[in-house]
Amino acid sequence: GSNTAVFSVTYSVLMRGLPYDAPERVFAVMPSPLTLAEGEWVVDPEVADLPFVDEAALYVGGGGANLTQDGVSSRVTLAQVTERFFDVLGVEPLLGSGLGGAGQDPHIVVLSHGFWVRGFGGAPEVVGRRVELNGQSYQVSGVMPAEVEFPSNVDLWAPFPTVGEFYGGAFGPEGLLRLVHGADAGTLRSVVEARLAADYADVEG
Repeated sequence: GSNTAVFSVTYSVLMRGLPYDAPERVFAVMPSPLTLAEGEWVVDPEVADLPFVDEAALYVGGGGANLTQDGVSSRVTLAQVTERFFDVLGVEPLLGSGLGGAGQDPHIVVLSHGFWVRGFGGAPEVVGRRVELNGQSYQVSGVMPAEVEFPSNVDLWAPFPTVGEFYGGAFGPEGLLRLVHGADAGTLRSVVEARLAADYADVEG
C-alpha cells in the first residue's frame, strides 16, 4: 500500500509530434515508480505489471562525465537509463544495439547521433570501441538516430545506475511508461487513484 501511494498522480505527455513510435502513448510519471530489487533500482512491479502498461523505464538526466579517447578528454552530458528505456520511446539504434536486457553490462554506452558525428567523425566502426568515462572503461554498444534527443542535450546514455559521480546536479530519477493501444491518461489516472483510495481506506480501517 505504501508503495502505491508513492507514485501519486502527476502525468505529462512527452514527445508529441516527434518521429517516435506512437508518442501519444508515452507518459512521464512523477514521483518515480521505483523500488529496490536485489540491490538495484527498478520500476516498481505494481506499475510495470499493470495490464495497460506496455513498457516501463527509469532515467536520470543532466549528468556529466569526462570522456577520454585516444588520450584526449572532453566533457560530455549523459543520461542513465534502465534497460527498457529505448523500448518505451519506441526507437531502434541506427548502429549496433541498445543497452541490452537482463544482466546488461554496466559498462556500455549508447551515443547520440550528434555526439557520434562530433566526437567520432560519424565512423561506423565506432561500435565496439572502448572509451573512458571518469577513468572507467566503457564499450560503445550503439548509436541512436538523429531524432532521438531525450533527455535534451544528451551526448550518450549509460545503464542505470552506474556510478554516483555521474549524477552531479541531475534531477531524477524519473519514470516513463508506454501504454498499450487504446489506453490513455484517463486510464492511468483512474487506476492509480483507485489504488490510492483503497490504500487510504485500508489505513483508516
